[in-house]
Amino acid sequence: MNTQKNILTINSGSTSIKFKLYKMPDEDVTASGKIENIGLDKSYISLTTKSGTEKSEDIRISDHRAGLNYIIDKLTDPAKGVIKDKKEINAVGHRVVNVGDRVDSHTVITKDILETIRQCVDLAPLHNPPNLTGIEVSLDVFGNSTQNIAIYDNLFHKNMPQEAFLYGLPYEYYEKYRIRKYGFHGIAYTYMVQRGAQLIGKDLNSLKIITMMLGGGSSITAVKNGISIDTSMGFTPAEGLIMSTRCGDIDPAILTYLMIKENLGAKEIDSMINKKAGILGLSQKYSDFVSIQKGVEKMMKYA
Repeated sequence: MNTQKNILTINSGSTSIKFKLYKMPDEDVTASGKIENIGLDKSYISLTTKSGTEKSEDIRISDHRAGLNYIIDKLTDPAKGVIKDKKEINAVGHRVVNVGDRVDSHTVITKDILETIRQCVDLAPLHNPPNLTGIEVSLDVFGNSTQNIAIYDNLFHKNMPQEAFLYGLPYEYYEKYRIRKYGFHGIAYTYMVQRGAQLIGKDLNSLKIITMMLGGGSSITAVKNGISIDTSMGFTPAEGLIMSTRCGDIDPAILTYLMIKENLGAKEIDSMINKKAGILGLSQKYSDFVSIQKGVEKMMKYA
């Protein structure tokens, strides 16, 4: 009896799809890759299998549906593929950034779960919409033959104490709208704390750990006995550290001040703090430190 299962994991971004195909229970990665610049003039594609890495920059991937179908075509290619048919993929795991406190565990995606994710789109405006797109495309492409699983990035912080997750706002807004700190990067933190405990040979349930996720989105989390007790990101992923295009912590009165001075509406403010602030807003040109460093070196060279 064949007990091996093929599990495809997908992280769907606004213009990208990152994926890995695992053979379980051995956790053997049989393929991995990414498609970037989906919907733009030129897409960047990378696919790695045990036979090597294939890259392409001359193919236009029009949307996420075309991207997922492209991935499936490559995985099932008679010459270089790792499976014969998409039906050999037993389950697809999807990263979902934020569903608030509406779920208590990672779940099989049903119609009700899909609706819950739709209702939480505004809790992570940069992430939830493309996450949802990836799920909807996968459900359509694979049909009923493959289970789709939602893995929630904020679930790691579900046991954070109330004194850490409540804001100093009227309590009625927590009761009505569940406005509270949720925290993010939980999938990465789950691995980090477990692996960190293994490396130092200690029981995770007896450790106090400070963990950091540093990238386009960044956060810091305090973990005690394996449980998140506080974290820098909050109601949405815009809170905390200054990030690639997100502002991080600011005086909240700045927003109302700008709304008055610049005649900005809620959508414009939301776009500003999520897409035009952070490193990009400060540098007025770059959204990452590597580009900033290269830009400074170039300026120094011609100074």
